[in-house]
Amino acid sequence: MAEAGVIPVVVDVSSAQRLLDVAKTVYGYGVGLLVAAKVYGSAATNGVPEAWRLALRCKASLVVLPGLRDAVSLFNPDRVLVFSAEYGERLGLDELAEAMRGGRVMLVFGGIDAAPGKEEVNMGRPVYFRGVESRLPPSAEASLALYAYKAFSR
Repeated sequence: MAEAGVIPVVVDVSSAQRLLDVAKTVYGYGVGLLVAAKVYGSAATNGVPEAWRLALRCKASLVVLPGLRDAVSLFNPDRVLVFSAEYGERLGLDELAEAMRGGRVMLVFGGIDAAPGKEEVNMGRPVYFRGVESRLPPSAEASLALYAYKAFSR
């Protein structure tokens, strides 16, 4: 189940359910890795153990790190795309797939309503989905991005 070219990251997540929803989405696309950075509250106490259990069932991995900077440093991707409704350049799915093509790409999704913040946005290329009027939940963002990756970027 390992998809080596894409590294999905959910950052700044406090909701256990939100973390689980992202994990189900990522593993559902056959991506064998999810990185959770800056996890706190019920996501840390309840969400991480449940997401770990799900990862084991899916023969996948869950990596929990203190922050996005750690994820970028440890995984050393060729590109970092930060999904931000506020700061992101609007791209169609085909354009998004083109931005993901070639090498390893880290896809960063914010785990809270206001996320990702300016600090995270400055660590990569801010993008968002053309035609989407307001911010989607991170599981929906991950689904659209991974669909574009699987369908168009290979």
